[in-house]
Amino acid sequence: MIDTNLVTDKAEQDYYNSLEPETDRLVKLHNLPASEEYTSVIVSQVWVYRDTFITDDSLIIELAEFTKILLNSKKSDNSIEIKYGNKKVKISNDLHKTRLNYVVNTLLEHEIRNNFSLGFPKDLYKDFFLKPSLKSSLEMYERSTDKDDYDMFQIIDFSKVLFDNHELNNIIDIVKEKGKIKNDKYSKSKKEQLREILKEAISKLRKKELFNKNLKTIATNEACFLYDVFAFAKLIEADLTANNQEKYQYIKRSLK
Repeated sequence: MIDTNLVTDKAEQDYYNSLEPETDRLVKLHNLPASEEYTSVIVSQVWVYRDTFITDDSLIIELAEFTKILLNSKKSDNSIEIKYGNKKVKISNDLHKTRLNYVVNTLLEHEIRNNFSLGFPKDLYKDFFLKPSLKSSLEMYERSTDKDDYDMFQIIDFSKVLFDNHELNNIIDIVKEKGKIKNDKYSKSKKEQLREILKEAISKLRKKELFNKNLKTIATNEACFLYDVFAFAKLIEADLTANNQEKYQYIKRSLK
């Protein structure tokens, strides 16, 4: 089973943590044999699907490339020009470039720490530090009723989060070697991936003797369980008006 404790993003943690109680509830609802094994099977299949279609590692490359631009611009007098449609913004102020650099590095570090499936080495993890002389400022900030008077750049030492060129190149190489980059010609469609996920889940549950392995097709209550649990996990678009027969037919069609 996936160790969801490795997921550092709060929303993702909540998502995976919600699967266990809902899986248990649906097992009882559909009169399936009681077992804790359902959760490990369902979570692992959900993980595979989301890792294929929800995760997009190209964001890490984009942030790393942008960070390199910011890093190199600090070493020269060049301004940074950002274009969006027919609009253009030029950043030439050194303080603004520095702070933008801090923010982008922080976003990149967050993505690296959160995307543990790529196996980034731990030495790429950065830690935030309070500026030693300003620890008292943070205490004052926490007690303050008007927090707009404080500036995070005055309190946090962002220099500890900065990546150098060698680290940035390493990050890009890791993503290009191991990552999943979304494009229009992805080898499997969502429909094909869902079929594989369903077949793998059924096979695993049959091996654990939680699904009936003597049937040529899937039982109605088994199909309804898979429909409901994967709808809850947002792998399929749920029809709240669907009855058990319609759920059964949906799963049968998805398996073809």
